[in-house]
Amino acid sequence: MQQKSEFRTPNILPERLYYGGIDIGTSSTKVLILDETGAPCILTSRSYPLERPHPGYAEQDPEAILEAVIEALREALTRIGPRALAALGFSSAMHSVVLLDEALNPFTPVITWADARSEAEASQLRRTAVGQDIFRKTGTPIHPMAPLSKLIWMQNQRPGWLAHAHKIVSIKEYVLFGLFGELVVDHSIASATGLFDLFQREWYPPALQAAGIRVEQLSEPVPTGHRLPPMLAAYADRIGIAPETPCIVGASDGCLANLGVFAVKPTEAALTIGTSGAIRVTTRDPKTDEQGRLFTYLLDDEHVVIGGAINNGGIMLQWFQKQLLGPCDGEVDLAALLREAGALPAGCDGLLCLPYLLGERAPHWNSFDRGVFFGVQFHHTSIHFLRAILEGISLTLRQIMEALEETCGPIELVHVNGGFVQSPEWLQILADVLGKDLAISATREASATGAAYMAMQALGKPLTEIAPGAPGEQEALRRIHPNPTTHQVYDRLVPVFQDLYTKLHPEFVRLP
Repeated sequence: MQQKSEFRTPNILPERLYYGGIDIGTSSTKVLILDETGAPCILTSRSYPLERPHPGYAEQDPEAILEAVIEALREALTRIGPRALAALGFSSAMHSVVLLDEALNPFTPVITWADARSEAEASQLRRTAVGQDIFRKTGTPIHPMAPLSKLIWMQNQRPGWLAHAHKIVSIKEYVLFGLFGELVVDHSIASATGLFDLFQREWYPPALQAAGIRVEQLSEPVPTGHRLPPMLAAYADRIGIAPETPCIVGASDGCLANLGVFAVKPTEAALTIGTSGAIRVTTRDPKTDEQGRLFTYLLDDEHVVIGGAINNGGIMLQWFQKQLLGPCDGEVDLAALLREAGALPAGCDGLLCLPYLLGERAPHWNSFDRGVFFGVQFHHTSIHFLRAILEGISLTLRQIMEALEETCGPIELVHVNGGFVQSPEWLQILADVLGKDLAISATREASATGAAYMAMQALGKPLTEIAPGAPGEQEALRRIHPNPTTHQVYDRLVPVFQDLYTKLHPEFVRLP
């Protein structure tokens, strides 16, 4: 288990009140401590592996994740003292499933969002009237990422698992049960299962019937501001937290990322590119996209987050370095390569990339999708391929943005965060493709920040009192403006990109 600490100083931080946010991610758990103004003070993390024992599988050890949460939080709290933490909120990745026996011990690994073994089940359900009804009611696209599809796969391939399962939970539920002894699921995580009615805020019987499970096998849904019971004494002592510290159940990572960068109006989107990527807007209207391109997840009692996630973000650059460049003498200077790519003309001298190496989620929701480089000519270099990848990722995000504008109305500003903001060349390409101003968020860990903000809100502290990037101060954020001439080039390229996918899509499913 790898560990990481940031914002460190040699001494214990001054005595004052602090707020914590824990983000239980796919590759690591991060704990972020904010001071009373909302400024970040401490960031700790613990990583854990993602196991792929068979093609399409993506699993994790639930005990390793619980241990990572304990250790990352313990390290952070050694810096501020046990009674300086005013409140703690929880964020987690969505779509995970782990089965518990009658003793509430896990007897399966965590099956993560990245697991694609249920593609056949998802594809079949997607084509039915029942599947369309479930999507309209739950807001979760019918896709292998969704617990609904995973459970249908279990019906077909592992029926003994479901028969033996006393409880079916997410990794967040398992961690919170371990720490607090209460088995609950927040409305936000529940709304990403494909099993939860967005409008009634309860489990949806037709979805449960399709999954082959009973409501008794699921946790009690609670609002995202729900206060958990005191932490169990053994863990509180080990972590160094006062048992009476208010701990808030929180929400999902994608929804909290919007809160973390203050993208809380329907005219402002939050866009993240890390290994994968997403673009989302926050609104009060829990609608679903009629064409099934977007998800709709609950943030809190008054807000939903509508958007789309992509599988192929920064991981495409990892593939480029490893597979296209191959072995190199010394370390690859990716920043230098990106500068070269940024100097090439928009449209990449006729080279176009469909960046679907890992299948794709939004807007197509098809695990059979494949990556394509189209228009390759003799003069194209590795740098052309790099720029084509950047443009292809940006064009995919533009498709999602356009679906968002059709569903929720015009977007005026896009808040961006993630590792890609370190590249001015990629930022400019993205601004030019989207045709929108980008606001570079100072928030490095948006989901953990959002979890801490939600804890603040649960204790009655309004967000307007939080200084960094607060509403009304967003004018001070660094902006990237689109180049109108370059944007016109991409406007002409969009229909080519879309038509190429439409023509090739039927052929993807025929490939071995």
